[in-house]
Amino acid sequence: MFYTGSPHQYGEIIAITVATISFAKIGMAIRGMVVAHKTHNPIDSSVKFVTFIDAMLSLVITQDVLPEAEGAQHAAQSSGLFGIGLGTSTMIIGLWMLLRRRRAAVDSVLDSEQ
Repeated sequence: MFYTGSPHQYGEIIAITVATISFAKIGMAIRGMVVAHKTHNPIDSSVKFVTFIDAMLSLVITQDVLPEAEGAQHAAQSSGLFGIGLGTSTMIIGLWMLLRRRRAAVDSVLDSEQ
């Protein structure tokens, strides 16, 4: 998207539909994360976090479709940069979750030995 641009011109109805779906996905993902956090189940929390990341990535599509519907010139490039940034932050958070899980496993092993 950053290098080649967007191949389509989108109409207003398509843009509004994409935005509605994206924001509904974000709302449901946030609600799922809140509910999963209250249950203190790490697997459920991880799945809900991945759902939230998926919803945020749909925001990249929304960011591309809305300006394209209005005829903006650099919509694809800005959306591409936003997608790169969001993907990078997703990888960093995923590594943080992995390292935190390993540290928690080591701590539980040390606690069981004592």
